[in-house]
Amino acid sequence: MLSGETRMIWESGPWKRYLARCVATLGQRKQQRRWTEASCAAVERDIFLSAYAVRKLLDAGMVSDEVESGSLRAVAHPPRGCMVDIMNWHRIDELYDLSTHTEVALSLRELCNQVVHSFVFSLAFAAPGGLEGFFVASDREKERRLLYFSIDAVADALLRVADDDIMTLYLSRGGGMPAKITKKSNRLGAGT
Repeated sequence: MLSGETRMIWESGPWKRYLARCVATLGQRKQQRRWTEASCAAVERDIFLSAYAVRKLLDAGMVSDEVESGSLRAVAHPPRGCMVDIMNWHRIDELYDLSTHTEVALSLRELCNQVVHSFVFSLAFAAPGGLEGFFVASDREKERRLLYFSIDAVADALLRVADDDIMTLYLSRGGGMPAKITKKSNRLGAGT
């Protein structure tokens, strides 16, 4: 690779298989009833590494435009006006108004950035104990809003990436510049 190139992933298959395994694990976590620090940390790790993997696949041009342009729903909670810092980040009910919310649509990249740059991260559980979703706020957005993602919406987004295959790819090169991907589609012959 030449200096200045950002593409790191040569073969997307192992990364996408990893995402599919994480989706299966998250599905199992929905049924889990007993939670320890280790099991909570394992879920946080799976979500974080999945977000990182998706972002690297996006950066490497390994996700079709159709999947990349999709969005997923989240619930945004406004702040209560308290400063969020390393001493209180876990007190989300004190820092954010959980009774007030707005539905928002975020891109796949926005989800990944929120998780990768998370300052606030807390799992949410259903009444009997199964994983339901998670709250997250990045270091840049922690004073503006807290986002809640259902685990089903995140698993669906991860599965779309895992199942995505680019069938048509268009590149352009000119003016002494390196080749650049202009279109990538999961449909054969798209755009011709």
